[in-house]
Amino acid sequence: MQLDDLTPLAVYCEKEKLTYRQVLAKALAGKAEIYYVFDRWAEVTYVLEEDFINGTVTDKNFREAPSCIEYAYNICDFILLTDGYLKGLWKAENDGNNRLYFEELFDLGTPDGYVLACLNREADDEAITDNLFINPNPATSIAKDLVSENTLAKPSTTALKVIGLLMHHLAKSPKYASGTTPNKSQIKELLLELAVELDVNNYGLSKVDERLLADAMKYLETQKN
Repeated sequence: MQLDDLTPLAVYCEKEKLTYRQVLAKALAGKAEIYYVFDRWAEVTYVLEEDFINGTVTDKNFREAPSCIEYAYNICDFILLTDGYLKGLWKAENDGNNRLYFEELFDLGTPDGYVLACLNREADDEAITDNLFINPNPATSIAKDLVSENTLAKPSTTALKVIGLLMHHLAKSPKYASGTTPNKSQIKELLLELAVELDVNNYGLSKVDERLLADAMKYLETQKN
C-alpha cells in the first residue's frame, strides 16, 4: 500500500455523496479502510496497564518497563485505523465532535490491555480530521497484513518469564552466552534456524525478536526473590 493509493476522506465523501458516518460504517463492516497520515513527526509509547496497576511502572520509569513499546512516525507515514479507532471516531461524531485531536485519537486506539504512556509530537493541538484518508476497495490479504503490522501484540508477563528462563537455560552453552548473560543475537539466529528446520514461517523473527528477548531479560530481573 502506497500513499498515492489513498484518497482524502473529505474528497471521497463529496465524490460518492456519502456522509462521514456512512463511511465509518463501511470501514467497520470491512468494506473500506481508513488511514491516518502523519503530517509531522510523532512518537507514541504504550505500556501494559497491569504494570501500572501492580506498581511495577510509574509515570517516571515507564520507559524501563519490559512491556514498553514505542512507535516513531515521520511525515507521510500512515497507519490503518482498526476498530478501536473507528469506534472512537463514531462516538465522537455521536457526541457532536468530529474534530478529534491527535492525542484523543491515539488514546481511543490504545490496544486492549495497554495504556498510552507518552505522546511526543511537534504540535498536538490540531484536529486530525483532515489527515484521514480512505482505501475504498481493500484487498483482504493486504488489510490483514496491515492490521497485524499496526496492532500491538500483548506480551503477557508469564510469556516474558518463560522466554527469559529458557534464554538462561540456553546460555549454559558458551555458544549462546555473552559473558554471564544470554547472547540475544545468537539466540535469535537459533530461532531462525529452528523455523527453517520445522518449516515454520519465519515472518517477524528477524525484525522483532531481539527486542522481545531484551524485554524478557528485563522482566526476569524484576522477578527475582
